[in-house]
Amino acid sequence: MGVFLSLENRPGRPSPPAPPIRQAGSTSGDAPGREREAEDGAGLTRVRAETAGLHRFGLPELVVRGVPYGHMLTAANLLRGLSYRLFAEQREWLGGGRRAGEREILARRILDGDDVLRFWGARPDGGGSVPVRLARGVAECPEYPERPERAVALEALPLPGHGGRDWWDEWAGPALPTLARADPAPGPSN
Repeated sequence: MGVFLSLENRPGRPSPPAPPIRQAGSTSGDAPGREREAEDGAGLTRVRAETAGLHRFGLPELVVRGVPYGHMLTAANLLRGLSYRLFAEQREWLGGGRRAGEREILARRILDGDDVLRFWGARPDGGGSVPVRLARGVAECPEYPERPERAVALEALPLPGHGGRDWWDEWAGPALPTLARADPAPGPSN
């Protein structure tokens, strides 16, 4: 079962750079451009992170919510890995001669930690993986105010039975690389 989305491709447009990861929310409301998302029952601040620009490739934006503040880098890398994987799937789909229409994006998937390294152009190292599911949500991308009906997002969530509140500590944290940037691999990467 997957999420169906109408994908729009505009031939002739230059390829934009990779979408940035917006970190919306923090433990401090006084930091510029940041605000607190929520506190959980234990008094820990939870934050969200989202992409801003995947829609330029005919893809939905991605978002994670309820992230413990100490796992903000893990959340950003989760979005980087998912962005890379969805873009690679989109390229393959378009390479089959399709230029517009709908395609299925699988809701349940195993995110390969190597996709985070591929996002940076670094050589995959056979790292871990984390099970995720993608659920329909709403994007908060700043380019959407003029067309809010297009504000489609997919929220990354743990698969049922693969962790609840401890998912970031037990699954995502250990499986994904903990890097804010990577040096490109010499020569072509996988």
